[in-house]
Amino acid sequence: MIEVDPLYNDHVYNTSTSNRSTLYNLEPIGIGTPFVEGLTSYLMRISSAHCITTGDFIKGILLPILKKKLYYSGIYAQNYVQNFHDGACLLGNTQTASMNIDILNNLTSRSDLKHLTLVPHGVWLDTKGSIKQNKYWCGYCLEDMRINNSNIYEMLIWNICHVNCCTIHKTELHHTCPFCNSFQKFIKFKSTIGYCQCCNLWLGQVINREVKNQKKHVAESLIGEMLVVPTEVSLVANDCLINNCRKIYDMLPAPKEKTIKDRVGISRKSFTGFIKNSHSHIKLETILKLSLASNTTIGDLLTQNIVGEIEEFSLTSLNKIGKKKAASEILKMKNKVKHFFESCKKSNELIVFRQLKKVLGISYVSVEKYFPEIYLEMKELNVSIRKKNRDRIKVERFELIRKIVNEMHSSNQYPGLKKVMRELPFVITGFEKEYRDVWENSLKELGIKMKKN
Repeated sequence: MIEVDPLYNDHVYNTSTSNRSTLYNLEPIGIGTPFVEGLTSYLMRISSAHCITTGDFIKGILLPILKKKLYYSGIYAQNYVQNFHDGACLLGNTQTASMNIDILNNLTSRSDLKHLTLVPHGVWLDTKGSIKQNKYWCGYCLEDMRINNSNIYEMLIWNICHVNCCTIHKTELHHTCPFCNSFQKFIKFKSTIGYCQCCNLWLGQVINREVKNQKKHVAESLIGEMLVVPTEVSLVANDCLINNCRKIYDMLPAPKEKTIKDRVGISRKSFTGFIKNSHSHIKLETILKLSLASNTTIGDLLTQNIVGEIEEFSLTSLNKIGKKKAASEILKMKNKVKHFFESCKKSNELIVFRQLKKVLGISYVSVEKYFPEIYLEMKELNVSIRKKNRDRIKVERFELIRKIVNEMHSSNQYPGLKKVMRELPFVITGFEKEYRDVWENSLKELGIKMKKN
């Protein structure tokens, strides 16, 4: 295994005196295109290039240097170490991502690894909530990489919010394994790119559902154009973006508060707050809606002075970009939940709400939010099933107590309560008077007088 001194050695961080790098000078894939790979993908690829697991690479090389760097910066390191598996910390505009990029740049003698995250866009973009919670991928893209014998990697755009389909193959992205239905983390210490982290089966062997509505690709293409924007432009893009936002605000007819909400789809408070404060950041969802409303690309909003009129913004477009779910998607969810509930009702099976995500791909929070009536019926079903189970267990225990009392009586032994309790697989406490009553009734039926202690 490769060993790197966690202290700040000159041969690690001072690359100006020598052209040799500590690690392989592995070139990132797709820089300057919408299909650039993410930092998590690069970490797995460089680990594989050195014939070690991702866990050994992170624990043995990155974390010791990161802890030392955080120590000298006066920052508590434990918070950053715990969040190392979080995709938002590694792909977003965070201090952890910046430090990891700095370390990898020095170890590999490269200077372009920042393009594998949203760090270059952090000057104007609020990346909080811009990265998905679990890993997403396109099965066709992975299969094409393997057939063409090219490097298998994971694109950064797959894991950005509001990107739901692949612009190359016009198919929806996947976030669960088609074989074991398990969610995939961004990094798992013993994982391989393109393979499931649980069952180790190839994730490219899947037929994705085609997206017939071409309007769904609007957000994906806009975000792809944003990733192509050069870093030099992103550093000075905030002023140009604020000027364009002011122009959009001036073009809106009165009353502006209602017009911003109806035509652009954002609140006046968040819009005017960004215009007035030059140091503020804009959310990804907001700039997507501004781009659609002004009929310009994100790159043009960042670099050029826009000229034109604000277009009407339909509720359908809002549902695609915003956090609201479309009516068709809610209907599909409802059919899934109904079918699952009916099957559990027939089989008299207890519903575990925390496992709904694994079984249906829908969290119990979404079930409670969108289908409160079905959620209450599920809870009532669980209550009735638990009551039936408790009653059945009680009857079985009553029969067991009678059986033990009869066996002791037939063997000429006094079936005292303590002796009976020793034979039972459960304990009769002082609060469970019903079990004691069964024991007393069994003695009365056999004509045995109770002995005083």
